[in-house]
Amino acid sequence: QSGKTATYTALINKAADAGYRIIILLTGTIEKLRMQTQARLDEGFIGLDSTAFNRDSNNELVGVGNYNSNISGWAVTSTTSDFKKSTGEKLTGRLSGISVPVLFVLKKNKSVLEKLEQWLKLYNATQGQKCPLPMLLIDDEADNASVNTKTDEDPTVINTNIRKLLNL
Repeated sequence: QSGKTATYTALINKAADAGYRIIILLTGTIEKLRMQTQARLDEGFIGLDSTAFNRDSNNELVGVGNYNSNISGWAVTSTTSDFKKSTGEKLTGRLSGISVPVLFVLKKNKSVLEKLEQWLKLYNATQGQKCPLPMLLIDDEADNASVNTKTDEDPTVINTNIRKLLNL
């Protein structure tokens, strides 16, 4: 336990204070790790149990929410669900209409990353295909699947998807 999760949780909180509106945290390729990371960010950043959004039920305060019930962010993903097109469709309007930072905790999976990119482009990008909101992308397991082991002209699939998100 080196404190890596606590460190990037603090960074996410500071970024939210500084005005970042989209926060993407890439975990490894294992769902159990993604779920664990989501739960830790529910407690350390969001203050709500993220499963409530997907169940359309009342919010349950957790972690920092027990000390201050003002919502500091909103989790689109949850401990029970990675990003899905149907989850994105539950969001009404653009992210710019949400007054708090929006958190996505994602596995490094081609399909998941592509769905998020398509959803961001469709609902949140401007005519120039750029999303006008400040974004922070953290790669929790940068040595797992993210590194481009090919050429820049023909990068690996996960590296390509990360580049596309960053280019938004």
